[in-house]
Amino acid sequence: MVSRIATLLGAAVLLTAVVFAQSGRGIIQGTLTDAGDGEPVGSGFIILEETDHYVVEYSTMTSSDGSFELVRVQPKSYRLTAVANGYDSLQTDIKVSEGDTLQLNLSLQPVED
Repeated sequence: MVSRIATLLGAAVLLTAVVFAQSGRGIIQGTLTDAGDGEPVGSGFIILEETDHYVVEYSTMTSSDGSFELVRVQPKSYRLTAVANGYDSLQTDIKVSEGDTLQLNLSLQPVED
C-alpha cells in the first residue's frame, strides 16, 4: 500500500513538473491559402526564426487543408516565413505572448510564368 501511494505521489509530482514546464508557452495556428483563388496550400512550410539571430527555432508543414499548428512556442519575437512550391515566399514578423494562441491566415502569391 505504501509503495502504491509513493508511486502515485511520484507520478503527481512529475505531471505537475511537466505542466509547469509547458505553461507560459504560446501556440501558433493558422491556414495557408492561394492568394489568387483562396484554395488551401498543402505541403507548405511554416518556419519561425529568431529575429536577432536568424536561427530556425520551429518549423512545420501544412496539411492538405492548408492548416498548421506550432505548439509550446517560447514567448518572444520571431520572423515567420511561409514557403510552398509554385508560390512566392511570405515573411512577416510576429510576437508570441505567454499562454496565448496566435491565429494566422496567410496567403501566398502564385509564381508568375
